[in-house]
Amino acid sequence: MAKGYKTGGRRRGSANHITRLTRELLTDFMTENYDGFKDAMAKLPSIDFVRAYISIIKYVVPTLQSVSMEQNKSKQTTIEETLIKLSGEAEEESKKVYYR
Repeated sequence: MAKGYKTGGRRRGSANHITRLTRELLTDFMTENYDGFKDAMAKLPSIDFVRAYISIIKYVVPTLQSVSMEQNKSKQTTIEETLIKLSGEAEEESKKVYYR
């Protein structure tokens, strides 16, 4: 096998035959049993219906990740404050006496 190069097996992006077959079987099973599933869900007590619904919905709707925001502890300055600071440094630099 050449280092860094794929020389055998499935091509990148091609579906695994077993995965494709399994998905087809599950799709057929879900389609054939949809009415019975719906009836069974309707007969559940409210709390069990909600639990079942929540456990199933994750296969339909993508799960969102929480977002954390970190506060930047460094002091933010405005452009004006930065210019004033720089001009003050320029004035101090001009006051220095350089001997040659």
